Amino acid sequence: MDVRDTQIADSWVGVVGSGPPLIVIHGGPGLEHGYLLPWLLPLADKHTLYFYDQRGCGRDRTPPGKVTVAALHGQLETIARALSDKGSLSLFAHSWGAYLVYELVNRMRDIEIEAFIALSPIGLTRERFRASGERIVSRVPEEVIEGLPELAGRGDDGRSVMEALAPFYQADPTNPVDVHFRSYREEVYQQIDGHLEAFDYRDIGPTLPAKTLLLYGDQDVELPEETSEVHPFVRVRTLEQCGHFGFAERTGDFLGAMRTFLSNGT
Repeated sequence: MDVRDTQIADSWVGVVGSGPPLIVIHGGPGLEHGYLLPWLLPLADKHTLYFYDQRGCGRDRTPPGKVTVAALHGQLETIARALSDKGSLSLFAHSWGAYLVYELVNRMRDIEIEAFIALSPIGLTRERFRASGERIVSRVPEEVIEGLPELAGRGDDGRSVMEALAPFYQADPTNPVDVHFRSYREEVYQQIDGHLEAFDYRDIGPTLPAKTLLLYGDQDVELPEETSEVHPFVRVRTLEQCGHFGFAERTGDFLGAMRTFLSNGT
C-alpha cells in the first residue's frame, strides 16, 4: 500500500488505508514513525492509518533545541481535532507515545475518542518513566554501552545507535527481530528528558475512552504493575515470550488483539 503525504497544520502526516481514522503515535522521545509503519499496515484494510513524526523527529524539521513537551502535546491535539470529523477516531500509541495520549484525553474532553490501544505504555509517573530507562540500561552489556559514542558519530541520524540497542528491548537479544529504524535524534531525547517535569497520571483511568487496551510483553521493560491504577477501568493483555516490540516479536498475536479490540472491544 502506498502512503500518501499530507499536511495537518504544520505537521507532516502519512496516510494509508480506508475506513475510520486510527492515529499512530510512535515512541521515543527521539524516534519517528517508520519503525512502526510496516508492521501496522495490515490494519489499513479496515482503518485509515495516520502516521506522523513528533516535533524534531523524522520528517519534522523543528530544531531539537526548540522541542518542548507542550509542543508535542499541542501537535497531537491539533492532528486529533482535525481528524475527529472523519468518523470514529481511535488512537494507537507505543511506549513513550502513551504519555502524550494521557495528556491528550485531559485536554480533549469535548472530542469523542472511540478506542485507545497502547503497546508497552510508559508508567504513570515521572519516577516510573525513569525506572524503565534504568531497566533497559541494565540489560545492555557494558561493551555495547561503551561503543555507543562511536556509533553516534557515524552521521547516520542515529540509526546505528538504535540498531545496537534494539535487541536488548526484546525477549531474546541473541535472536532479535529486525526492527528498522530510520533515525533516532538523541538531542530530542535529551531535550525532553531534561525538561520533563514531574507528572502523575495515576487517576487517568476514568478519563480514558471506555474502550482502552494496554498490551505488554511478558519480558517487557514496561511493567503492567506500573499502570495498575488504571487497570480497573481498562483491559490488559500480555503477549507471551515478548519484549518491548510486540508488533514485530509477536506480530500475529499483536495484530489479532488490535483487530479484535478495534472491532468489538474485547
